[in-house]
Order: sequence, then structure tokens, then C-alpha cells
Amino acid sequence: MDHWRRLISVDPRLVAPVCAGAIEYEAQTGSLVRVTCGIRTYKEQQALYAAGKTKTMHSYHLKGLAIDLAIIRDGEALWDFDLYRALNYCIQDAADAFDVSITWGGHWTPLSDAVHWQLEAVPLYTA
Repeated sequence: MDHWRRLISVDPRLVAPVCAGAIEYEAQTGSLVRVTCGIRTYKEQQALYAAGKTKTMHSYHLKGLAIDLAIIRDGEALWDFDLYRALNYCIQDAADAFDVSITWGGHWTPLSDAVHWQLEAVPLYTA
């Protein structure tokens, strides 16, 4: 259950539908869904950027507006895109029920991020 601690300080408008969708996905598939990242510090983002694991220093994770998840089966993390697409359907259904707009990173091109969900319609930076 330690993975849920990664949601501390993440916007509850995102947490509620992502958790509800993850629970539904687990019920449908028997797989587990685990939180790998919620909010990040600027220093953590810098390290990921330097390592080439992110392409931006303007991440929604810095503001607590993004969550990364992993699907686990038989103790192993699975990275098959279609599994995350199915998880996204569950999360989007929950987002509709909560009347929240959530973007899935799996829809992005050319750099898809299938493990990432973020709260939309929230400005990250003001001019």
C-alpha cells in the first residue's frame, strides 16, 4: 500500500477518478495497478530530464496534476500499450462520472506516454 502515498499532494480532482478507474480495471482483469509517480520536486524533474527520462521541465507532476501508473501481473510490471489503453477506458469512465477532464499520455504523438494521466483545463503557468 505504500504506492498510494505517492498521491499525497496530488490534486484530489485527479486522484479520485484515477483511483476509481484503477480499482475497476483491477476488478475486470485481476491485474494490480500501482502508482509509480505523483508529485515531483523540481530537483527530481531535473534528474529525470538529465537522464533523458522526460522531455520537459514543465511537467504536470511538478504541480501535483499528473499521475503515472504501472500494471502488475504475477509480480511483474507490464508495459504493453494495449493494457494501458484498457486501463485508460476505465479511468475515462470514472472521469466522466466525476465530471473531470483527464488527458491520457497514450494519446500524445509523437512521444506517447502510456503510463501517464493528467488533469486538464488547469493552467500550469501564467504569463
